[in-house]
Amino acid sequence: MQFDFDFNLTPKEFITNGQKFIVQFNFNDVKVSIVSHVKIEDNIYNLYIKGTYQRSSELKAGLCPANYNVKDVYNMASIFIEKYIPMFLTEDYPNSLKKIAKDKEKMKHAV
Repeated sequence: MQFDFDFNLTPKEFITNGQKFIVQFNFNDVKVSIVSHVKIEDNIYNLYIKGTYQRSSELKAGLCPANYNVKDVYNMASIFIEKYIPMFLTEDYPNSLKKIAKDKEKMKHAV
């Protein structure tokens, strides 16, 4: 399954300014959003990817020290985004639906 999305933020917007990159897909007639952003923590650029749906997983990837060139950090982040956003859609989102169904089943039996 191939997912096309346009990573349309500049290195300054995404890395320097920390602007969020949001991708939306229709998944079985449901809009599914995945949000990516970069933060500097403990002098390391960290990339975060998380779905906006219930029970979404979150990916945190340490990219490099904060003294790296912004364009290089952007290129590294782009590679992760291209790899992991499709995984969130094909694996994490369906798994979150299963987790929600199990939670509902547990709640039904707990009453």
